[in-house]
Amino acid sequence: MLERRQAGVLIVDVDGRLLGNLHGADVLTRVAGQGRDAKQTALGTVMTRDPDRAATGRSRAYAVHSMSVAGYRTVPLGHAERRPLGVVTVTDVIRWLAGLFPEAVLNLPPGGRAQAAATRSNAG
Repeated sequence: MLERRQAGVLIVDVDGRLLGNLHGADVLTRVAGQGRDAKQTALGTVMTRDPDRAATGRSRAYAVHSMSVAGYRTVPLGHAERRPLGVVTVTDVIRWLAGLFPEAVLNLPPGGRAQAAATRSNAG
């Protein structure tokens, strides 16, 4: 995860079927938060088993629903036989929404937190 700068990984069995996923938050709460040794902890004991997934053909709204209602940061995409094809991330959803409403996003007034952070870093 660190090498590829990924928020999480999908865990599959020897046949390539999705078993679970593991995210940075899982590592923080289920490994570090419980005082476990990260090098000695088996993935199977701390991963999220059988995660919800968006099957091919399901709408993007399913991924958005899973993220908003269940609090997921990522939703695996896969075939009916549970073979993962990829992952939908919160960033993917934001980009999709920005594409649906480009005028509203591009015409936001200047200021806000992003502007204030940029001003602080330039002033330093």
